[in-house]
Amino acid sequence: MVTRNFLALGSGEVFARVLAFGATVILAHRLGAAGFGRLAIATALVLYLSKIADAGIDLGLGIREVAHARDRLGEIVPTILTLRLLLASVLVIVFGGGALLLLPSPDGLVIALYTLTLLGVAASTRWVHVGLERAGLVGLARCAGEALMLLGVLLWVHQVGDIARAPLAQLAGDAFAALVLALALRRHGVLRLAWRPEVIRPLVRRAIPYVGSVLLGLVIYNADLIFLRVLRGPVTVGYYAAAYAPISFLLNVGVAYSMSLLPTLTRLRNDPAAERDLYHTGSAHVMAVALPIAVGGLLVAAQIIALIFGPEFLPAGPALAILVCSVPLSAVRDLSVVALLARGREDRVFRTLVASAAVSLLLCLVLIPPFGMIGAAVATLATEAFRMVLSMWYARGLGFPVPPIRRAWRPALAASVMAAVLLAAGIDSIWVVVPLGGAVYLLALALAGGVRFRRGETPGLSV
Repeated sequence: MVTRNFLALGSGEVFARVLAFGATVILAHRLGAAGFGRLAIATALVLYLSKIADAGIDLGLGIREVAHARDRLGEIVPTILTLRLLLASVLVIVFGGGALLLLPSPDGLVIALYTLTLLGVAASTRWVHVGLERAGLVGLARCAGEALMLLGVLLWVHQVGDIARAPLAQLAGDAFAALVLALALRRHGVLRLAWRPEVIRPLVRRAIPYVGSVLLGLVIYNADLIFLRVLRGPVTVGYYAAAYAPISFLLNVGVAYSMSLLPTLTRLRNDPAAERDLYHTGSAHVMAVALPIAVGGLLVAAQIIALIFGPEFLPAGPALAILVCSVPLSAVRDLSVVALLARGREDRVFRTLVASAAVSLLLCLVLIPPFGMIGAAVATLATEAFRMVLSMWYARGLGFPVPPIRRAWRPALAASVMAAVLLAAGIDSIWVVVPLGGAVYLLALALAGGVRFRRGETPGLSV
């Protein structure tokens, strides 16, 4: 069930992220480094507001509510929809209107238009479908929305003067995805507004640490971007946003996998052995996928930037080489966070993020003024390492032992062989390096016994 859920949700998430990444690349090319930097700052700021509008529902709270109480959907869903729509409306009026009135053009207009996407966040019922383990529909809706957004970017945004049209494309895509998911719930009779204080009060109490945790997570995620905007200007922000774009794509795929485990981990609470086995297997799987990405990305970072964003963005190459090393750390950490959420320990997630945000801000203050983008990338990598260790330590205290090292030796060996072959080959063309590296890694992993072959079945990981 877990594998099927992830393949449905994860494959949809991957394809949707490919579409979103394609839109990002097009925007970078058409807006240039300075325009792309302005867009990156606007989306970073509105991302904070989107997590308030979400109220922690999409990132665990709502999923767990649905998984626990499927017989009470008629009470839970309308109440949560009402709460989120109210929050989103207030945020649009206050922050969207404030940006339009107080900030210079085009920054104020772009931020104001992006706040309209909060309504799509609030109206989305993705959390209901994930809680019901209907991952396939979630992936399909997400892909449809991102495809519409990409189409909007292609048709509406052609030069830096069209920058205000980018948020309109995002709004159209988000609204369409929300509509698809809502229509799929019609037969349940839950698509209405309702205000039940007995449902709202416990949700709000539990949402506060969720939202606080997510906002602190965003401090970790984009504090470096904001520091760079203040200290170095929009062009540097554009370079750094380009370096972070492929990392963000990979991290979101990792989150999709981790969240696909949440309903099952929640159900397995009374079966410690099965719960522990799922946790360890998930950690081994993400390491087997993330480790070669980090090693390969470190070797060809400059070529990746040149290929995707063009020569104008080549200064982003060294930052990408550092940032890609954070991918395995983030993937393993996500599983520990989901384990904490499955046990209802949002407080420990919050503590982890408080400490990590403090570390992130301190490192940004120390490293970005003298080193710019490189300092920002190092600060991110060090923060992710700290966050992973602390999350795993908290999860260990709840009965989720640290995954044994022996489950990672096969991917580590295969990644080392891949790196040695690529360095010895000395090939510059990324069109050759990427498929060669992938083939060498898979072959080495198979020879080490990390790929399972059974008659009549597709090959599977055995790590």
